[in-house]
Amino acid sequence: MHIFLVTGEKNTPRTEQIEKVAAVRGCALTRLSAVPAAVAELKAKPEKSALLIVAGDAESSVAEIESLADSRLPRVNVFYISDHLTAEDYKRLLHLGFVDASDWSSAARELDNFISRHEKPSEGQGNRPGFMVSFIGVGGGVGNTTLAMETGIALASSLAGKKAEAKTEKVAMLDLNLESSVVCEYLNLQPKLDLTGIADNPSRLDSFMIGMLAAQHPSGVDIFASIPTSGARAPIPQTSILEFLNCIDEIYPTIILDIPDRASIETKEMVKASDLVILTALYNVPSIKLLKRKCDHLRAAGVRPELISIVLTDASTNLIGSIAHRFDAAALFPDTHILYVRRDRNFAMECVDIGVSMVQTKPQAGISKDIICIAAFIQEKRASR
Repeated sequence: MHIFLVTGEKNTPRTEQIEKVAAVRGCALTRLSAVPAAVAELKAKPEKSALLIVAGDAESSVAEIESLADSRLPRVNVFYISDHLTAEDYKRLLHLGFVDASDWSSAARELDNFISRHEKPSEGQGNRPGFMVSFIGVGGGVGNTTLAMETGIALASSLAGKKAEAKTEKVAMLDLNLESSVVCEYLNLQPKLDLTGIADNPSRLDSFMIGMLAAQHPSGVDIFASIPTSGARAPIPQTSILEFLNCIDEIYPTIILDIPDRASIETKEMVKASDLVILTALYNVPSIKLLKRKCDHLRAAGVRPELISIVLTDASTNLIGSIAHRFDAAALFPDTHILYVRRDRNFAMECVDIGVSMVQTKPQAGISKDIICIAAFIQEKRASR
């Protein structure tokens, strides 16, 4: 791939960083001072197919890039870097279908990803950089969304680690209940995700757009939850969701999927690609029966048994505060790791009413400690991957 670096800057540290990425990737690089000069080069040598634009003036540069659509050039991809790109200009660029954009703080990383995507066709997921955990509710009302949300907050807040070792980390939570997501309401946040807007061309997603779609919680969790709609929502192709997951996988060390039980068939590929699958069910006999069938279904679908774990919610406690009848459930799932979350409906509803997290509000509460144990379990599984 040949890169044309269009910039008015001389040898500044940030342009040198871009040149270093090109050199490491084995790409030839030509410095030019204006877009028209790059257009002339591309017309003269059609085999050169990548154009990197570094712009100081966002408005004029966006207009110049838009003019490329009418230049009858061979296949050209534009990588646009600016710290002054507005959301409106970004949408203009995205609409063209051949532009990636980034700010300077993440330009080197995004350029490296850009070159990788265009030099090598996708060969499947392979070894993903992020650790993906699927929370699947077995039936309604089991607290799957709350559990996924609170576990993510515990991970991002480093509540699951020892104080001396605690480090905050970036965590993404994707609520796949696309019709009626409630996770942002639980935390008094504004949902921003609209997958219908990117379904036609999900491959153009990048870190800039990902950031625009995230509802950011103070703990460090970026929540991707659908914007409510008044009418029927158009179906979202699974390929679009998978492409979205691939993008956030490059950014977040940990990804949590909140998968409602009724959506498990449509999200089969995501579940199979997960590093850990956590089934959540109420701690009662009917739910345990459903849980047994769900475990069998997942194994038949190709999910490895060692990747499946169970969380039993709303568990009652005995006089000393321990989980009652703990070994009754363990006997039914001898080869599956089981965790328990004790019942504390009053505290849970109190936190929902005021839009705060249980594990942050009162980490010493029994239910919070149980959730923090789930976060610690995820950390252990990730470390041993």
